[in-house]
Amino acid sequence: VSGSIALFDTMDNSLSCSDVSLCNEATIPASTFKIANSMIALETGVVEDAETVLPWDGKRYPVEEWNRNNTLRSAIRVSCVPCYQAIARKVGPERMKDWVTKLDYGNHDVSGPIDQFWLSGGLRISPLQQIDFLRRFDAGRLPISKRTAATVRDIITLDVGQSHILRGKTGLNQPPDFPVLAAWFVGWLELGERRVFFATIINAHAKDVDVKPARRKVTERVLRALNLLPADATRAISD
Repeated sequence: VSGSIALFDTMDNSLSCSDVSLCNEATIPASTFKIANSMIALETGVVEDAETVLPWDGKRYPVEEWNRNNTLRSAIRVSCVPCYQAIARKVGPERMKDWVTKLDYGNHDVSGPIDQFWLSGGLRISPLQQIDFLRRFDAGRLPISKRTAATVRDIITLDVGQSHILRGKTGLNQPPDFPVLAAWFVGWLELGERRVFFATIINAHAKDVDVKPARRKVTERVLRALNLLPADATRAISD
């Protein structure tokens, strides 16, 4: 695969980037926007909590886990696009624009259909902006309640070990749905009080590579190579 990874380590406030131009290049956030979308859903009361049922609309989708009722917790785990599209429609264009601006998310552009703007509309975000958003989230510097922050932090938890917690979200958009490949994995690694934030973007891959698991696997490979991801961390097989 090719692309870039940006890392910010709170131990020494160091910012590292494997490709500076790509780290500054904004592209479609795809399903990484589900982190912000979950916050907005909770703050607007569209969903009550992590266990709120998001009813299946009865349509058949290519991902089997989408063809059933989900909760907010399961919807973000299986990256249920129709679930979050339904949330966005309930939030509505005015409140969505207001909240994306208040969260200072990417370029703030929610142009396009209300249930498509993060998939094929005007919203754009760079790896460095992803890290900035996640740092503000973790530090409690977003205009959301402590309850909302705790809920979203909980539902994006991927792995918990004796000395670490891994939180994050993937995202994917690719031709023919979007002109270029944007395969994301963003989040952070908690090592006690220390945080290592990451934003990985893959923009090309060999024909025999499945980019879906590669997003997380390449990120974890970098974190292990830097001796940041502990030995007891669960290795990503699929995502």
